[in-house]
Amino acid sequence: MVSEGDCDGRLAKFDVGFDVKNHVFPLATVPKGVWFAAEPDPDCEAYSLMGATVAPGFNYTDWSIATKPQLIEALGGEGNVCDEYMKVVDRLVAKDLEETDR
Repeated sequence: MVSEGDCDGRLAKFDVGFDVKNHVFPLATVPKGVWFAAEPDPDCEAYSLMGATVAPGFNYTDWSIATKPQLIEALGGEGNVCDEYMKVVDRLVAKDLEETDR
C-alpha cells in the first residue's frame, strides 16, 4: 500500500500489486515534491518488496525521513495525513534502532 501527500494536505492511498482488472498495478509513480510512505497490507501475511527508483538523479544529501513537525508543516496540520505517515516513520526508526543495537 502506498500513501502520498502533497503540500495542500491531500492524501492519496493506493494498493500496489498484480490485479490490473481492479486497478491494482505493480508500480506507482510519485511526483516530485510529494511525501510518500509504503507499507505492506496489514491484512496480508505474504512478503512484499518495495524499492524506489529516482530520476534524473539522486543524492543522499537531499534525502531525509520526515519528522512529525515537518509533516505537520508540509501537509497542512495534524490529523489523518500526518498520522498515516508517522505510523510508517515510527516503524522505520524503531527498526533502524533495533538493527543499530545488534
